[in-house]
Amino acid sequence: MKIDLSFITIDANLASWGLLALAFLLAVIYLVWQWSRVARLRKHWQRQERAESSGETAASGVSVVVYAHNDAPYLEKYLPQWLSQKYDGPLEVIVVDDGSFDSSRDVVSNFMAVDPRVRMSFTPHDAHGLSRKKLSLMIGVKAAKHDIIITTNANSEPESENLISSIAANFVPGTDVVIGYSYYDHSEDHGPGKYFRSWDEVRTGTQYLNSALKGKPYRGTSHNLAFRREWFFNRGGYAYCANLKWGEDDVWLKRMCRKGNTRADFSPGTAAVVHHGDVARAFKEQKLRRNFTSRFVRKKQFLVQAVMSAIYVLRLVALVLAVLCSPQNWIVLACAAVLEIATVALCVWAYNAAAKMLRAPSLWLMVPILTLFTPVVNLIYKIRTRRSINTNYAMTIE
Repeated sequence: MKIDLSFITIDANLASWGLLALAFLLAVIYLVWQWSRVARLRKHWQRQERAESSGETAASGVSVVVYAHNDAPYLEKYLPQWLSQKYDGPLEVIVVDDGSFDSSRDVVSNFMAVDPRVRMSFTPHDAHGLSRKKLSLMIGVKAAKHDIIITTNANSEPESENLISSIAANFVPGTDVVIGYSYYDHSEDHGPGKYFRSWDEVRTGTQYLNSALKGKPYRGTSHNLAFRREWFFNRGGYAYCANLKWGEDDVWLKRMCRKGNTRADFSPGTAAVVHHGDVARAFKEQKLRRNFTSRFVRKKQFLVQAVMSAIYVLRLVALVLAVLCSPQNWIVLACAAVLEIATVALCVWAYNAAAKMLRAPSLWLMVPILTLFTPVVNLIYKIRTRRSINTNYAMTIE
């Protein structure tokens, strides 16, 4: 049986305008989504900045738990900055050494000799079959004397001398967790791919901070995460993700937090600056770890991000098809050009607005290029993660 469809004809100009209308609709959806996230960050940023300028602080004691593994140079350089914080309440810094073979213990011992607020603990060398980092953090939290715990790493330095007071001020009644923010020192990144690393940091930071601000936290940063000590132990600590090498700031957070008991703070002066000897290598390792742990956390945010990436690509495809349908129609060409330029300009503006709040360098013409290539890069990392999935479990024998 044959069906004759020869009577159906499509006017090329009509098709072009239809495709232009579709591209316009997709562009509006994408831009509204982008700018709504930036607006939410900006609103919170301004509110936190006003609270900071009002001089609000907390008087509760704070214990800073620093994870260290062969980090003697970082401890020597950044430990004094944690000790010189302007904070009115009691303060202690607990360094948990995870089997270091360098002079980390000697460095901390020197600080302990001159400052009684510094304490040190150790993770046993023969501890196997569990996450050594989570075990180290657990040891530090257990040794802490104060109610508010801030966990960080030896290669992290406080952005300002008011970091602890600003984070502690968030612990009003009902708040158990404060998700801080951290960013790597962009001046240390000079290799290939530095633009993508900056782009990815802002993209993922905007995503998880927005989710936290909406009361649906699923990720934080191990370089700057705070919680109440008693609440931590009452909820079982890291027991839920003890079989995973990682997850102390996403799998654990998603499991432990509920709407109303978590705050996010990335206002000026509250972030931790992370230093890496090799930024590219650290980025790859972190990306692979996040890809693995993402299967245990909230999936909706990742789905929305994927849908919006698809909308961005479909918008561009619709524009190209509109031009191909009527290559001689200058009005169509002009409208397509104006729509593309306006969309790209607003996307660049949105990215740079978020980058400013998240302490990343501005990107201009790289934004549309990176937007298109991000799904491809993410797919490559997903494939690499699947190939090494077993190495992310703590029970793996190395």
